[in-house]
Amino acid sequence: MTNELYRADEIAEALAADLRSAPRSGVAPPVGGVSIDSRSLAPGDLFVALPGSDPRYRGAGGGSRHGHEFVEAAARAGAAAAIVGERQPVALPQYVVPDPFDALWQLARYARGRL
Repeated sequence: MTNELYRADEIAEALAADLRSAPRSGVAPPVGGVSIDSRSLAPGDLFVALPGSDPRYRGAGGGSRHGHEFVEAAARAGAAAAIVGERQPVALPQYVVPDPFDALWQLARYARGRL
C-alpha cells in the first residue's frame, strides 16, 4: 500500500464505531482505498459488504448477491478490514455496523470533511 486513505481510528470515528469491538483480533491496519467488489479490491483496501437486495444502490450496479458472501474472498485478496452488517467467520478485522450502505456514505462524508 503506497497511500494511506484512512487509519483505523478514523474509520471508527467516521462510523461512530467502538474501535475495541471493530477488529476481530488486534488493531485494524490503515487502508489505502475502499472497494465494494472483492474482484477489484487492491491489497490494503477496506471492503464494504453491501447487501445485494438494497434498492438504494441498484442503479449503481447493485445485484442480488450479498456482500457478506465475499468477505472471505476480500480477505484472500489482501483487504485490510471489512465493514459488515454482521460479523463473519473470517480472520479479518471487521467493523460491524447496522447498515453497511450508510457506513459507506459516512466514510465519504468524513473524507469530504477533511478537504
